[in-house]
Amino acid sequence: MKKIKYKEIKEILNKNSLEIISNISDDEIFFSIKTISNASDKDLSFFSNHRYLDNLKNIKAKACLIENKYKEHLPKNCEPIIVKDPYLALALISNLQSEDTFKSNGILSKNAIINSQGNLHKNVQINPFCMIHEETEIFENVYIGPSSSIGPNVIINKNVVIHDNVTISNSIIMENCVIQSGARIGGTGFGFEMKTKQKINHSGNVIIGKNSSIGSNTTIDRAVFDSTIIGDFSNIDNLVQIAHNVVIGDFAVIAAQVGIAGSTQMGKNIKIGGQAGIAGHLVIGDNVTIAAKSGVTKNIPDNNVVAGFPAKDINLWKKRSNKKYSKKMKLDIEEIKKLIPHRDPFLFVDTCEIIKPGEHGKSEKFFSNDEYFFKGHFPNNPIVPGVIIVEAMAQTAGIVVSYKLKDYDEKSVLFMSVNKAKFRRPILPNEKVSFEVKFLNSVRDVYKFEGTCFKENIKVSEAEFSAMITYK
Repeated sequence: MKKIKYKEIKEILNKNSLEIISNISDDEIFFSIKTISNASDKDLSFFSNHRYLDNLKNIKAKACLIENKYKEHLPKNCEPIIVKDPYLALALISNLQSEDTFKSNGILSKNAIINSQGNLHKNVQINPFCMIHEETEIFENVYIGPSSSIGPNVIINKNVVIHDNVTISNSIIMENCVIQSGARIGGTGFGFEMKTKQKINHSGNVIIGKNSSIGSNTTIDRAVFDSTIIGDFSNIDNLVQIAHNVVIGDFAVIAAQVGIAGSTQMGKNIKIGGQAGIAGHLVIGDNVTIAAKSGVTKNIPDNNVVAGFPAKDINLWKKRSNKKYSKKMKLDIEEIKKLIPHRDPFLFVDTCEIIKPGEHGKSEKFFSNDEYFFKGHFPNNPIVPGVIIVEAMAQTAGIVVSYKLKDYDEKSVLFMSVNKAKFRRPILPNEKVSFEVKFLNSVRDVYKFEGTCFKENIKVSEAEFSAMITYK
C-alpha cells in the first residue's frame, strides 16, 4: 500500500477547502490509514463518531484526524490533526493510497474487436476480448476491462474506468465515472402492453452524470423515448435495478438490491437503503431518505425520511412498530407445546403471556384435585411440591426464550441450577396460581431468570434459576 506524506494530506485538504491545523512536519510519512483500535505508531487514524470516545485513550497511531473539541482526549503519543469534518477528510485522503491500478496505458489489445466506425481518442486502453461496436466514441484516458462490450450508440467521456464484463449500449457516460464489473447499462427494459402483452420497443438512452460510480451487476435500462438519467456524483451499489425513464438527481446514494420501477423522478441528495423498492411513475423530492427494505408506493415531498411498507414518515413507522412488537402475546396449551418439549403429566403451564420475547413473561396453572403428585405429597395434607413450583417457573422461562427463538425447530431447554428458592405459603388442590419470570443475564446459550409465584396476587414463592438452550 502506498505511503503518504503529511504534505500530500495538507495539499488535498486545502484543495478541497478543508482547513487543517497540526504541528506535524511536511516530510512526516504515514504507512497506512487505520481505525483507532488497529492503528500502529506508523499509521494515521481518524475519530468521527463520539461512541468511540473511550477508545481514544488507548490509540497508538502517530496522528489522528479529529475535531478541535475532542483533541484533549488524545494521549501524548498521538498528534492531533484538527479538521472540521474528520470523515470527509478521511474520504479525501484515502484517495492518496490508490495505486491507480486501472489508469489507462493507451494499449489497444490485439485480441479486442474494434469496429472501424468507432472513434477512439488519445490514450484509450482496450483490454483483451472486448468488443467496441459502431457509433461509439471514447474520449481520452479511458480504461476498458477485459470482455466488455461497448456500443452501439455510446459516448464514453474522459477518465472513465470500466471494469471487466461490462455491457454498455445506447448511453452517454460523463467524465470520471467508474463502472464496476458485470454492470449492464442501456439495454431494453421490462415493458409491454398489459392486455395483449405486446412488447414495447425502447429507443431512448441512458445518461450517467460525471464523477458517478455504478456497482457490480447493476442494471440501468434505456428510456422508451427520452433518457434514463443518473445525476452527477452519484454512488450506486451492486445489484441495483433502475428501470426505463427513471431520473435520479445529483449526489444520490443507493445501496444494494434496490429496485426502482419505470418513470419515477427522484430529486437531489437521495439516500436509499438496501432492498428497498420504489414503485413506478412517482415523484420523490430532494433530500429524501428511504430506509432499507421499505416499499414506496406514493410520492414523497422534499426533506422526508420514510420507512416500512407501505413507506411512511419514519417517526410514525417507529411508533407503530413499537406498538406492534410491544403487544402482549397470549399462548394457549397447544402453542406452548410447540415451544417446549414437556407433556402431561409434567407440563405445568396452561397459558402463557409473552410480555417481551426472550425476557419477560407470565403464565397460569390450575392445580386440580387429581394431580398425580397429591397422592404422595401428602396423603392427608395435599400440597403442591416446591420442586413442581420451581419447575413451572422454569417452564415459563423456557417458553419465553423459545418464543424468541421459534424459528429454530430443533432445540431443547435444559434446567441447570436453582438458587435463592423460597416458599412462603402452600398451594393446595383446586387452586389457580400465576408465575412471572424476568430475564437477568445470559452467557452464550445459558439464560438466567428470576421467577415469582402468586396466588390471588399474593407472593407465595420465588427463585432464581438458569437453563441452557441446546440445538440438535
